[in-house]
Amino acid sequence: MASTQLTTAPDLIGKAKSDALNILTNGGLTVGAVTEAASDSVAVGHVISSSPVAGANVAPAAPVDIVVSRGPARAAQVKTPDIAGLTRFAADGTLRSAGLVLGAVSTARSSAVPAGGVVEQSPVAGLTVAAGSKVDVQLSSGAEKNLGDWIRGGVFSLLAIILIGGIIWFITQTDGGFLAALAEEKKARGLITFLIAITTVGIAVMLALSTVLLEDSPENDKRFDRGKQVFTILIGVLGTIVGFYFGSASNSQAPPVPPSTPPALTITTQTLPAGAAKQPYSVSLAATGGTQPLTWSATGLPAGLTLEPKAGAVTGTPATSGNAQVVVTVTDSSAPPRKMDKQLQLEVK
Repeated sequence: MASTQLTTAPDLIGKAKSDALNILTNGGLTVGAVTEAASDSVAVGHVISSSPVAGANVAPAAPVDIVVSRGPARAAQVKTPDIAGLTRFAADGTLRSAGLVLGAVSTARSSAVPAGGVVEQSPVAGLTVAAGSKVDVQLSSGAEKNLGDWIRGGVFSLLAIILIGGIIWFITQTDGGFLAALAEEKKARGLITFLIAITTVGIAVMLALSTVLLEDSPENDKRFDRGKQVFTILIGVLGTIVGFYFGSASNSQAPPVPPSTPPALTITTQTLPAGAAKQPYSVSLAATGGTQPLTWSATGLPAGLTLEPKAGAVTGTPATSGNAQVVVTVTDSSAPPRKMDKQLQLEVK
């Protein structure tokens, strides 16, 4: 029986549909089933796959099925939520929950939306968009300031200047007497109490005036609440300072504890190890007692050796051999300083 001559299935992946059909026909094969499928990586109208696969041995005129790309799968569609009036943080969370992303953020004056709230959004609420789309927002930076706002701001600024100026005048008008008086406990208590009273009354007056000068609005209510919180914190801080100062002043009345005498200064190094000429040498001197830090010095060191004053380390390379009588001196930091000398022998072979 005669054998059938086989042929090889061509590589059609990525080729245009028309080119793929021509390749099959010219290669003596038959076009089989042609279907379509979505693909994010293969262009529309191009071959995604073929069967039999490229390189397979097939009979002449055998059919070859191909799958052609119809393009990326259609993205999921969602509706943009209404985020008007929300803060940036809340708007970001709402958009993420809806499958969208916060886009560009800008600001604009608005008397209808409190500062920090969303004034406008793009795309607008209710519009159907692809999932993952960006939504640009415009945040309110507050209402436009009118003449009344500038007048109220000027009043508060003037009150602050008067309060600060009064404190500065009180401190400086006595040619330093105020600062000098702080050294006396009784006067210091009175002066500190007076300053606390002045500061507390000044802030209380400013808060009281704000209830008259500020218009009724949610934003102004927030400012007034913040002012009360600052006022409360300030009272707590000043109270802590006064308590700490008076407590420290009371403790200062205790009899002073005489300073302890540091132990005697003693050089504990008994001998210096032998060295060799032309060879590196290193040894650290040691001492106990005295007031730290200690300072070292030495006389009679062989040529090539030095003593580091702070560390008490003798280092270097001796130039010649011989025996040297080295006198080391250690000095502490007491007033007046104490010092001790000790003679040590150094043999250089």
